[in-house]
Amino acid sequence: MKQVFSENLDKSGKMFRKKYLEQNYQDILNAIIKYSEINKLNELPFKQQVYHWYNDIDDEVLCYCGKKVKFKNSTIGYYEYCSKECMSSSNKTKEKRKKTNIEKFGTKTPAENKKIKEKIIKTNNDKYGHNSPLLNNNIKEKSKNTLQNNYNVLHPLQSEIIRDKMKKTNIDKYGVDNVRKNHEIEEKIFNTMMNKYGVKFALQNNEIKKKAKYNLNKTLSKKYLKFYPEYNIIKIDPIKKEYTMICEKGHEFTINYVLLNARRRTNTTICTKCNPINKSVSGLELEIISFIEENYNGEIITNCRNIIKKELDIYLPELKLAFEFNGLYWHSELYKDKNYHYDKTNYCIEKNINLFHIYEDDWIYKKNIIKSMILNKIKKIQYKIFARKCIIKEIKNIDIIRNFLETNHIQGFVGSKIKLGLFYNDNLVSLMTFGKNRLGIGKIKKYDYELLRFCNKLNTSVIGGASKLFNYFLKKYKPSSIVSYADRSYSNGNLYKILNFDLSHITTPSYHYVIDNVRKHRFNFRKSQIKGVGETEKEIMNNNNIFRIYNSGHMCFVYK
Repeated sequence: MKQVFSENLDKSGKMFRKKYLEQNYQDILNAIIKYSEINKLNELPFKQQVYHWYNDIDDEVLCYCGKKVKFKNSTIGYYEYCSKECMSSSNKTKEKRKKTNIEKFGTKTPAENKKIKEKIIKTNNDKYGHNSPLLNNNIKEKSKNTLQNNYNVLHPLQSEIIRDKMKKTNIDKYGVDNVRKNHEIEEKIFNTMMNKYGVKFALQNNEIKKKAKYNLNKTLSKKYLKFYPEYNIIKIDPIKKEYTMICEKGHEFTINYVLLNARRRTNTTICTKCNPINKSVSGLELEIISFIEENYNGEIITNCRNIIKKELDIYLPELKLAFEFNGLYWHSELYKDKNYHYDKTNYCIEKNINLFHIYEDDWIYKKNIIKSMILNKIKKIQYKIFARKCIIKEIKNIDIIRNFLETNHIQGFVGSKIKLGLFYNDNLVSLMTFGKNRLGIGKIKKYDYELLRFCNKLNTSVIGGASKLFNYFLKKYKPSSIVSYADRSYSNGNLYKILNFDLSHITTPSYHYVIDNVRKHRFNFRKSQIKGVGETEKEIMNNNNIFRIYNSGHMCFVYK
């Protein structure tokens, strides 16, 4: 039927006329009417109904902003945009404009082109006798109202010459240099405002003031909402600067732009029902609590103060398991002493509680690894594989090792000499790496090897995997001694007990520097490597507003 319609199309547009179809193509007319009734398009003009039927468009056509677009004609159909504003601000137009400018001027905008800049300067010099500030970065940063008179400005009205000319014209015409100083004009403006709005100034009128505020805040709304395309936005209140949305879980919530922007910057959940507003608990900590609640059915106690000498952020009494969320700013040396995390871990050990520290940057940038570690600790790991069904292979490809460790180990990649992997159906599911014993400054070699890394694939438990890999290493390489270190922030050392390691000692708390909201290892910030004011490494870093955050120390395990 549509083929018959297409074959009979001509420039006269007869096929879009109801009377013509009624006389010659009754079956096509009936199909159009039926299609319009089903899709509730029968209120549209007949030409538009035909266009919808022929192009199989079962709904109204909208601009990307959500507003309806106008129907142009039966040949072209609908306009792409609802207004010139939408057309000029669309990504498609911006990209087209950028491409044209690059082809024409070699830059994204004409003003960036050197020849255009020089032409503007020349024009300003010819007209007003000044140099343009366009090339002066210091002038750019100043407010337009505070530019010095000896510089040319971004528009003629800021030129002294133009302003003097305006003053002269006003004096000749009204006897004053500013029209508002003329009593007759001032009285005329006053009478007009009173007659029109009932006030002396337009912005004193509540309706005008409300409209002006609405237009201003509407612009702000567009700015913030572009960051949240995944949310279904129901309502915007530009006056209160509030947004009513529906999140991915179906929760309807209202949030103001201040909180919205704060949560965007900290990469936390926007929804106030998934992530309730709580002044005493951070949004990231609430995310962790929410994740545990989704996966654990037992009792969960938050902000518990009566178990140990310090507060526990999250405590699962049935598992004797606790979680501590360490915000990098509030847990740095500015607010916590160097033994804070160390002592809290010891207090938990005294009560036979396994304390797991979650640092802010780990949760933001290594969330999948932290989630997998949490699931393992609450015994909700998703996949279980028996080591006896796996094959051991020594891996030489460094890229495979790097990708596996960066994806699955909280401490990421480290170079190693021996790399042993367990493969299940040709997929790497477990990895253990060894290297020659690393020496600190002034230390002597005590051990043959160091066990550097061990981890399973995310959300996977390889039962007996560590023992199988370690026994393979013992039989093939026959080491006389092996050392390894477990970070007490994440580990309770149980794995080493299974592998028959002995605890040698516990180190004092070590530290990282917090730079751009990420912990950086102190090795790169030794006094010999940095520049600044101060006699010590710490003084130099503190003078640059860079501070330390301490961990819980390490357990040193030895196998002989």
